[in-house]
Amino acid sequence: MIDMNYVTQQFSKAEINNDENGLIPAFGVYLTKIFGDYYAEISFEFEKMFADGLDDPEVLEAARQLLIEAGHVCGFNTFGGIMKSEEWGAVVLPLIQEKEDWVRGMVAIINVLGWGVYSIAEVSEEKLVLEIKNSYEADAYLRRYGENADHPTCYLALGASIALMSLVYHADISTKPELDDILYDRLFKEARKYAGKETHCMAMGHENCKIEIFKQ
Repeated sequence: MIDMNYVTQQFSKAEINNDENGLIPAFGVYLTKIFGDYYAEISFEFEKMFADGLDDPEVLEAARQLLIEAGHVCGFNTFGGIMKSEEWGAVVLPLIQEKEDWVRGMVAIINVLGWGVYSIAEVSEEKLVLEIKNSYEADAYLRRYGENADHPTCYLALGASIALMSLVYHADISTKPELDDILYDRLFKEARKYAGKETHCMAMGHENCKIEIFKQ
């Protein structure tokens, strides 16, 4: 089994600097540096707009699904690009012994990105269980509203986690497929295999957040 702490330590050593255009090329993709609260507040106010303005549970759920979809897009492009990168090939690929190590390696790198502290409670092709300490989305909710939510709030984390499982087991990222619209539609629309839910959330008063991804 891959040493996740080693992977996190190695990727933590990388210098992440913007280029002359303000872009941050790192790990085979372009990253951005923004305040977590900034993105989270946009998400929560988007959700709140539908909750307060329309008394329609179906419309509110559609808004939440759009926020999860943003996580799909983020995970598909960011995680996919990282797992196809030279850095991955140099540091992580030599350590991989089984398919699950692709998930473990990517989760280890997530812990460099400032999203929170992720750990894996369970992983197989059928199911992924992630526990997250200091999720920036949950933290931001509590700071923004000053009270517990009545629902889970880590939309991007959920969507990105679904994307991770879809890339590893459905798209077989080890074959380095083209990360294009055709593959995206296959993974998340036409032949979708994975779904998920956040079962615990710090924003609701739980000690940590927990996300479960499962094969449909």
